[in-house]
Amino acid sequence: MNLERSLGSLNGYPIILEWVDLTRLRRSQSNEIRVRVFPEIEVVDIRGRDRFPLDITQERVAKNLPYGHYMVTGIPGSGKSVILLGRAIYLATMFRDWKILILTYNRTLKHRLEIMLNEK
Repeated sequence: MNLERSLGSLNGYPIILEWVDLTRLRRSQSNEIRVRVFPEIEVVDIRGRDRFPLDITQERVAKNLPYGHYMVTGIPGSGKSVILLGRAIYLATMFRDWKILILTYNRTLKHRLEIMLNEK
């Protein structure tokens, strides 16, 4: 359902408020909007080639964890590093004067995170 309502004009151009049914958006369109509104949710894959947004669950975890120390566990490929990176980017965006420390268990993960952060 598309509803339009005129809100007057600005510098001679009409201002129109348009209601759009967001449930009809494709996932790629929804992700594009989310990244434009919240650029901190976009991460780069470990090869440094593709950019993609955190999914809704990852975004919620990255943004809503209380401050403190955490150990995130999960099976390989479950998104632990993606959430870590999303959280670091979110905190660096919100608190520009903070220094963010990420500790990893091996050099390979360190290298991959560096690639992802440098692409951001």
